[in-house]
This record gives sequence, structure tokens and C-alpha cells, in this order.
Amino acid sequence: MNRLTNEQIQFIDNYLYNAGVHYVDIRCEMTDHVATAIEEMEGDFGYNFSRYMANHKRELMASNRDFKKKALSNAGKMFFGNYKKPLFLISTIVFIAIIFLMANVVGYNEVSDTFMVGSVVIHCGFYFCWVYFWIFKKNRYSVIDRLLIVSFFLPMFFRFDKNIDNENLMLLLFSIYTSLEFTLIYTVFQFHRKYKLRFS
Repeated sequence: MNRLTNEQIQFIDNYLYNAGVHYVDIRCEMTDHVATAIEEMEGDFGYNFSRYMANHKRELMASNRDFKKKALSNAGKMFFGNYKKPLFLISTIVFIAIIFLMANVVGYNEVSDTFMVGSVVIHCGFYFCWVYFWIFKKNRYSVIDRLLIVSFFLPMFFRFDKNIDNENLMLLLFSIYTSLEFTLIYTVFQFHRKYKLRFS
């Protein structure tokens, strides 16, 4: 069979989306895989596509689940890999210096309030991005989606304000948490840029 037309490739893409393969990066890989397999078959596209899906749909859906699990692992590796880079380790030290300096100038309570407000703003931004890409744009990417989900749960691991009375320790934790937030933002944009170059 000849190479598939753009319309036929789009048909495969639409089919996979309707079948539950919602992430662009996973769907592109699968569309390419299916298109290559059909191009190697003789006969009509519609018949070949139906026959291929009858034999391989369950396998493709299993691969979709595996890709999504792998996306969480990739997100974690990239996030913590970035955090271990000198730039972000230095940024943690800078945040520590700035926050302790602010506490000496304006007081602990002012720094604590500013930190809480800043965290709320950042996480509202993450939530807006997630809703925007999930509901409106419909061009979701697996690893970015997992990173945005991590951003919702990140504050749960830092519910330290009710258990720690030492202000210096709290300021240190504020600094680490802030650097983690900025690393997460950087990682999201890093993946978004990579995906745009590859899939746009």
C-alpha cells in the first residue's frame, strides 16, 4: 500500500483520541506506529485499518496505560534531576539568604504571610494551566500533566507550620519549599518547550 494521506493519518489520530489515548505525545507515537503497519499492508485503507484495530486495539490500550505510568516516573526523574543541578542548589542557598534577611528586616510573621500568599498564587497558576490544557486546549502532554498533578500534592508534604515552633527551622523550610516550586515551574516549561518542538 502507498504512504497514507494526511487525512488518513488524522483519521487514525482521531480514532485513538476517541478510544482514550488523550495525551498528544503518546498518541503521536501510536499513530505513527499504526500508520507504518497499515502502509505495509496491501489493499484498502478502511479495511486494513479495521482489521489492524480488531487485532491490536487491546495491545494499544495496554501500551497507553504503560506510557502513562512511565510518564510519572519521567516527571519525577526530570524534576529531581533538575533540583540536583548546581543552578537550583545555588538558588536554594539564595532563597535561604533572602528569606532570613527579610525576617530580620520585617519580622517572621510578615515573611510567613508573604510565603503563604505566594504559594497560593503559584499553585493557582498550576491549577489554571492544568484546567486550561485539560479542558480547553485538549492538547495534553503526559509528563507535563503528571508534573502539574505533583504540584497539587506538593504542599501536602510541607504541612509543617502546625508542628514546628522553631522560627529559624520554618524559615529554612520556606526556602527549600520555594526553590522546589521554582524547579517545578522550570521543569514544566522545559517539557512544554520540548514537546512543542517535537509535536507542533
